[in-house]
Amino acid sequence: MSKVYYTGRKLFDGRRCVEDFAMLTEEGRILAVGPQAETDCPADARRCPLEGVVTPGLLDCHVHLVSSDLAEEEPISHREMARLVRARHPQVRWLNREDDLGLEGLRRAKLSYYPDLLLEKYTAQALPC
Repeated sequence: MSKVYYTGRKLFDGRRCVEDFAMLTEEGRILAVGPQAETDCPADARRCPLEGVVTPGLLDCHVHLVSSDLAEEEPISHREMARLVRARHPQVRWLNREDDLGLEGLRRAKLSYYPDLLLEKYTAQALPC
């Protein structure tokens, strides 16, 4: 794999929004992120324009790791999945699971795999950039 210089209108890295961004990667690893005006494109990099809001390093997936007849094992499977993802992909900053719908049992299940952050209210909205 070679260097790739991605550009686009909006990027959210988990802490900040960057408009008219550039992101340089090499071998699948992010080397630099910032405004295009401040992020140089090496001569040996392939240019790749992107659309929409880019969220590097953020994976969003929904899975059930156990079948319904093993539902009591689900907290263990979530905890082990989180451990495995962090062990194999240390660059992952946040690992998210689905909304607990305000149900105390689901909230306890989420707490059993030691989340970094557990919100009390879930709201989907446009990013403020």
